[in-house]
Amino acid sequence: TTRLLTLCAKALGQNIIVGSIQPVVRHVLESGLTFEIDPTIEHHDDVRKKNLQALCDTAADLLKRVLADIPSLFASICRITYDAIEAKFPNHGWIGISNFL
Repeated sequence: TTRLLTLCAKALGQNIIVGSIQPVVRHVLESGLTFEIDPTIEHHDDVRKKNLQALCDTAADLLKRVLADIPSLFASICRITYDAIEAKFPNHGWIGISNFL
């Protein structure tokens, strides 16, 4: 069952994931903005918080744009997998989904 789900996820999800993640990474790399949050490099707490918030906002905005493009079958498989992992390993559903994808 796991192998079948993995094959399905790759077939349905690869283009979605690439299409979702690639614009986020490209934007971050090409923006010229700093998203530094390492306290050994950026010593100001307020700047680190601002950088982290900007990165999260950018990623969330870009990812929200592709939600409508996700096939319902793929979303259902992810939801069922998440629920099964949460039932067996509470608070680890997202880790399981990231490994699944």
